[in-house]
Amino acid sequence: MFALPRYAGEDLVGVRRVWLLSIPGAPAVSPDPGVDLVDRAARADGPLRLGRLEAFRYDLAAPALPLAFLPDRIATAAVHLGDAACEPESATSFRCASAGPAVEPASFGPSADAARVAREVRDVGGALRPCLVATPAAAPAPPLAIAFADVPMGRQLRVHAAPAGAAPPGFAAERLAVQVDGEEIAAVDVTPTRGWGTVRIDTTGHGGRAREVTFVLSAPGPAAPICFDAVTLP
Repeated sequence: MFALPRYAGEDLVGVRRVWLLSIPGAPAVSPDPGVDLVDRAARADGPLRLGRLEAFRYDLAAPALPLAFLPDRIATAAVHLGDAACEPESATSFRCASAGPAVEPASFGPSADAARVAREVRDVGGALRPCLVATPAAAPAPPLAIAFADVPMGRQLRVHAAPAGAAPPGFAAERLAVQVDGEEIAAVDVTPTRGWGTVRIDTTGHGGRAREVTFVLSAPGPAAPICFDAVTLP
């Protein structure tokens, strides 16, 4: 379910059909979402009245149907903080030991300087996004790496990344590098003002094969959680 002002730039990964609900006559109702979806649809039907609601159906002309949605593969990922392997804390999350000097642990709650990766749903830019929420260890710390083996590749890898929640004082940017079989092919600078934009990476040379895809997060200063996802497309 989405509640966005516009859909022209949304990937809508895995979506073949969209139902748009509205309340006719409600204040501040904008026609923009419907205009965006009409432009992307091979077929549009409606309105269908459902009590006070109106429903429109849009069958997308070119749906983005992924070969792999990497947040759903977190259980099989390998996560490292520098050279140290991170341990699973659940089926959908990993926690890494502190990279800094040993300190007396708190009686409750996670260590503030530990790194963590988890599959969550976060509110980013006014929409709920299923993503990997990665929190690097407190600086100075080695990079946090999340590796996915045997990822089916197509012609394109799409990555989205944005801050997840409030940034700490002094936070400037974090670097999210994308590697295929150990070779860096792209990088994203996640800044406090970065929105949920799409980075399209040409992977034609890997199409039809299974590769290891790794994301390396480094924070030269104060660290903030980021929300990111990645999909491979035919």
